[in-house]
Amino acid sequence: AMAASAVRPVAIKIDEDIKARVKRLAQARQRTPHWLMRDAITQYLDRKEKIYLLNLIDSASILYPKNAPKICAQYYAYGHPYASHTIFPTCKNR
Repeated sequence: AMAASAVRPVAIKIDEDIKARVKRLAQARQRTPHWLMRDAITQYLDRKEKIYLLNLIDSASILYPKNAPKICAQYYAYGHPYASHTIFPTCKNR
């Protein structure tokens, strides 16, 4: 398991329309705008990492089929949530 890291504030610039939309949705979901923005960023990163890793492993497995087990092992060691044989068929023997 990963150790908890320090939570630090980050400032982003958003226009008033987006700010109002975040506030309205947060109120509708009975959450804070802060919670909603963190959730949105987390979901975005999860989607983009999954796509990136799928493409990377698929490409590497096609180009270097003998190295596929080693590539899969690196993602298992990293502990990425998408490093599983159900998502990466090339990792099925892991």
